[in-house]
Formats: sequence, C-alpha cells, structure tokens
Amino acid sequence: MTQNQLFIRDMDKLYSFITSWDLLALYPLLTIFVGGLLSIILFSERTDNVPSVSKSFKRIKKLGMLIIIIFCYMIFRYVGIMLTFLNMKNVNVFWRLDIMVLSILPLTFLSAKFIKFDQINHVSLPALNWNRQACLTVCLTAMLIFSITGFFGFHDPGIRKGGRILIDEGHSDWEWTTRKFDTEWYGQQSTYNYYCLAEYLKCFYQVAQKTETLTENVLKDYDILLLKTPTEPFSNNEIEAIKIFVKNGGGLFLIGDHTNVFGITTNLNPIATKFDLRFNYDGQYDISGELSVYRRPKILPHPAVQRMPAFLFATGCTIEAPLSADHIIIGTGLKSIYLDYSQKNFFPRNAAQEETLEFGLFLQAAGTRLGKGRILGFTDSTVWSNFYMFMPGKPGLLLGCIDWLNRENSVLSHLRIIFLVLALISLALLTFLNLKTREKALIPISLFSGMLAVSLSIFFFQRINKVFYPPPKAIKEFIQVNFDYEHTDFELPILHITQNANRSYSTFFTWLQRLQYVPKVCYNFKEALTDGDAVVIIKPRKPFQKDEIASLMKYIDSGGKVLIIVDPMEQENFAASQILSPLQMAIKTAPFKNSAILYRDHESDSLRFTTSNAGEVISGQTLLWADTSAQMQRRNEDKISLNSRAILHLPESDFLAPIENREPWLPKSGAETNKPDSSKHTKGPYLKKIPVFASHKLGKGMVAVLACADLFTDAQMGFGSAIPNQNMKNIYEFEYWIFRELFKLGN
Repeated sequence: MTQNQLFIRDMDKLYSFITSWDLLALYPLLTIFVGGLLSIILFSERTDNVPSVSKSFKRIKKLGMLIIIIFCYMIFRYVGIMLTFLNMKNVNVFWRLDIMVLSILPLTFLSAKFIKFDQINHVSLPALNWNRQACLTVCLTAMLIFSITGFFGFHDPGIRKGGRILIDEGHSDWEWTTRKFDTEWYGQQSTYNYYCLAEYLKCFYQVAQKTETLTENVLKDYDILLLKTPTEPFSNNEIEAIKIFVKNGGGLFLIGDHTNVFGITTNLNPIATKFDLRFNYDGQYDISGELSVYRRPKILPHPAVQRMPAFLFATGCTIEAPLSADHIIIGTGLKSIYLDYSQKNFFPRNAAQEETLEFGLFLQAAGTRLGKGRILGFTDSTVWSNFYMFMPGKPGLLLGCIDWLNRENSVLSHLRIIFLVLALISLALLTFLNLKTREKALIPISLFSGMLAVSLSIFFFQRINKVFYPPPKAIKEFIQVNFDYEHTDFELPILHITQNANRSYSTFFTWLQRLQYVPKVCYNFKEALTDGDAVVIIKPRKPFQKDEIASLMKYIDSGGKVLIIVDPMEQENFAASQILSPLQMAIKTAPFKNSAILYRDHESDSLRFTTSNAGEVISGQTLLWADTSAQMQRRNEDKISLNSRAILHLPESDFLAPIENREPWLPKSGAETNKPDSSKHTKGPYLKKIPVFASHKLGKGMVAVLACADLFTDAQMGFGSAIPNQNMKNIYEFEYWIFRELFKLGN
C-alpha cells in the first residue's frame, strides 16, 4: 500500500485501488452514526434517582462503543468489497445499490447487539407547555436555522462593474476566437473553436481579444480576464500582474479541460494555486462511463447556475477548492480517473472498467475571492465549443459565470462570517437551555420551529439571490432561431450524445451559427413564439392545443418565419396536420421508402445532393421538386443508390436572387411528367416531379414546409468536425438559403 493507494495481485494482473472515503462508505456509515447518536440521547435511562454524572458516563460509554463498532465494520466491509471485485472483475461493485445495502445492513443488527436501551418502551413526550423557555427555544432555533441557511445560501451581490472582458489568445493554441465561423470554413478547428462564445458575449458585454503579454498596464482597462485552455506557460511577471489585477477588483475566469491535454492543467495551476484553486490531472465521467449530466440543486443553487437547465458535460477534469470557497457545481454520481499519457489525448484506456479511480461527489466549478476581486475555475472547455455553445444550459452557465465575475466584493461579503458566528452562538444557547431545564417538551418545540424556519429561510435567500443576480440585458441585437422541443421528435446532444445519426439534427442546429444566428432549444412551444425571429418545428408528434395553434398563426401573421419539417414516412401525423390545415397545406405520405431526384429543367446548372424518403407538399408555392421513381440510373454518371436519394437543388445564382424576383417552379401544364429539352440534354431519364418543399405567406410572415425529414439529419449533413464533400456542401447551401434568402433573416 502506498499512501492512499492499495495494490492487489491475483493470477491475472496487478490491480490498484484508490482508498477514498466513498470506497470506505463513509457517508452511509455516517448516517448510521447520527441515528445511533440520536438514539443514545433520546432513549438512554432517565431515572431520577441516578446521578447525572452516572447518566453522562453511560451515554459516553455507549457512544464510544458505537464509534468502535462502526470503525471496525468499515475496515471489514472494505476488505469484503475488495474480495468481491476480485471475484466479479467489475468496478460497479463499488457503487451498486444492492451490494451497498447488503454490505451495510448487518451493521444495524451488530450495533443493536452491543448497545442496549433498557427503557425504550417508556419514552414519551409530555404535552406542549407554552412558557418562557418555549418562546426562547423557538427564537434560538429559528436564529440557528436562519444563520446556517444564510452561511450556505447568501451570496454577496457585490458592486457591478462595466463588463469589459479581455480574452487572452497569446497563451492558447486551442479553442480560438479570432477566425470567423462562417459558411466557407469547415473541419475540426472550425468547431473546436470559441468564436461563437466571443460573439455571444459581445451581445451583452464589451469584449476584446489580445495576444500580447499580460501586464498591469494591459489589464487595468478591463474588468474580467478570461484565460481559456492555455497551451503555453505564463511568466512569473504575468502571474503577478494577474494577482494584482484580481486584488484590485478584477474578475478572473479560468477554463481548463481533461487529463492535462495540451498541457492545459500544467499551465493553469501556477495561476489557480495563487487563489487556492487546483485543477486535477484526471478525467471525470458518470459512474456508467458515459458523459455526466449536472442538474442544479432545487435548494439554494449558486447564482451562476440558478437559471441553468440540465447540463451535459463533455468530459472535463475535477477541481479542488477550500471549504470556504463557492462550490458552484458539485457533480454527483461521478468517477474520476487519472490521466494516461500513453493514450490519445491522455484519456484512460478503458473508462468504463478502470479500477484505479475515485467516485462520488466532485467539484466541477468553484469560485474564490481575493481582495476586491473574484476567481472562477471551470473544468470543461469543450462545452462552449462552437458545436456545443447553444445547446441547453451552455449559454446560461456562461452568462451566469460572467455576471458573477463582473462584480467587486462589497462589505456584504462579510455576512457569511456573521452568519457563522450567530449559528454557533444560537447552538451554544440552545444546548445550555436544554441542560438547564431538562424539559423533554423542548424537543418537539425545537423540531417544529426548525422545520418552519428552514422553509422560510430557503425561500428568503433564494429570492434575494435572484433579485441581486438578474439575467444580463443584451446591449446588441442578435437573430435568434428557436427550435420547438415540446411537440417534436428529434435528437440533439442535450442529456446524452446522440446515438442515431438518422434522428440527430445537431449539425443542422449548429450550422445556423455560421450565419451569425443564435439557435435556441425551447421546451415550451409558446416560449418559442415569443422571442425568436424564426421557429423550426421538426417532425411534430405531440398534438397541439387550440390556443397553441392560434398563437402560431398570430406569430406568423405578425411577421414570424416558421420552418416545418415533416417525415413523409409517417402514414398518419395528426400533429403536423393540425398546424398545416389552417394554412390550407398538407403532406401526402410516401407509400414506401424511396429514392429521388430534385432538379430544374437544366440539370447541368443545378446543385445536387443525396438523401432519402421524399414526400409531397400539397398547396403553397413550390420551391423544390423531387422525383420518386423506384429505379433511376443516369447514363455516363454514377449510379444512384436505391437506399439514398439524389436531389438536384437550386442553382447557385438562385441562392443570391431575391425570392420575389424569380418564377416559382411549376410543372408544365397538362402533364405530370416532363422530358428535358433534347437540345440541352441528350441523355437522361424521364422524371416524375412532385413538390417536396413549398412556402406559404400569411400576413407579414411566412411558413416553409419540407416533406423530407431525412435531408437535414446528421446522416446526410455529417458531423460537426467532418470535412464535407460536395454533396454535403450542397445540403449546407440549401439550409443557408432557406434562412438567409427565403426568410431574409438579417436582411
């Protein structure tokens, strides 16, 4: 055994275990200790003719016996768990509920065997007698609870600053902010990138990016310094300048990542340790081995996370902070695994079955104070990369952290110390009162007043935190595209990584950021209609209420733009028909899976992209046509797979032409099929056209309906870091055209 690490060899290999409090089951055993302590206090002998000293000695003896039993059982259980692992070869034995219960249950019987209560059946509480002692008990209990709640729940509102943010680019060759995320630049560097983070912050604050050396003279013009994923070390002079900056009231935002990748942890810790923070050299996961999900506590959340929904991490590290720090995000049900320099990006070889781990509660974000300034350390840089930036929780956490840092500490920061002193005084007075009066009636009085004080105190401090930390107001307008997530059936990486590329619209969602739009997921349909410049409804499934349909029509009539994407393979889609019927539109479902071609009269000047399963849009102004012939082969060209679809799309010139200046694509009168002009096409099939994409104007707004749900899935558009082929680029151009030219967002 080395320090807290235990090594065990069996016939297969050498195993190493980190002996942590969680592995020793400290917290379950602690609950048993508390229960035993209360039993000793409440149920010990209260015979009047027994001296008080004798009573106290018996209680201390029982308490000592309880401690010895629990300690010995902790060691016994630890050995048993190790043997169980060696037999099962599965790390889940450390936290499986059934094994945990079965391994703890014998302790209760063992404790009852050695610690006996002679008069437990005669314990009774007298009727409530409201007197001076009772009033004093109520007041002291309320003050104790209020002070404890204030110590943990009150957060100094501080003095708000100007919101001038400096992003350091001189020490980081990762998550860049300096190159525009546009419609021409693709690949990993374009998506593992903080351009959208910087641009979003500019909507609320003044933001600058610099590569020069950090000095006191440079930093004095800013309120917040953002150091993200440093791949180069900071000099001693720079570290000292940063420390002085914080002391004088500056906010310091430190963003790290997992397993010391690119040397990030090595370069951050010389700064972080100056403020009592330390990024660890590990990766954190859910105990299942998957990405972890953080759900903010319902009781007394930190101001930085108080408006944040469930939040998916992307594998960060853990962070250490003192007890006096702000524990902003405490992850539960996690496991921490040390880096492995022999592996790519230093991830452990097998995160799901690695036995050298710690598990339980871990800090994932923490804040400290120095002088007038504040420091916030966050452990997962990837959550704000371009491809994650606007997934639920990410914008809210970013703005919450910046808002907390954009404040100088005020005299109210000393209230926590005052609350702690008041709690200790209240506890001492309550103990003295109980020992002096020895009235059992004070117990129910304390319990009742304590429960009431807890409810009122929590409500009070949560309310003032929301008042003191309101959402920041935008200083610059931005275009927002809302995605309805209440009535629809598609996937985004919100609570887990999307597993089915045919159901995921992650790339479609993210690519709107290339147009400098802000996409947003809305869990409430009416919310989606209130603050968005456009609304996207993908594969509606859940039926709409009448007032929701009325709100949708009103939104369109007043100038809103709505894109509805329907799956034509669904034979009956009541939800889709509910919102299309008032527009005199409908979808004709496809009778079978199909391939298709979409094209103009002159195929040679059209864009082409492939997908699968096209349906027919009935009514509206047709913008795209598809052919659903079961067998199609283009001579002298590549064959078209029957399991995919080739769609010939608008020519590039049409993407630039205003919609009202071009003619709608209509089939020739009196014919359902059209033969291409032989003077322009000597070879090619006869194609049957059906409208697959159409628009309808209502009042000042517009609805566009696409009867091809597969087109914008990740299976067709690829994943965010991919280098697109020509087919994928053409699909991208179609998406850009819908929002930029058809809907005219930003024009």
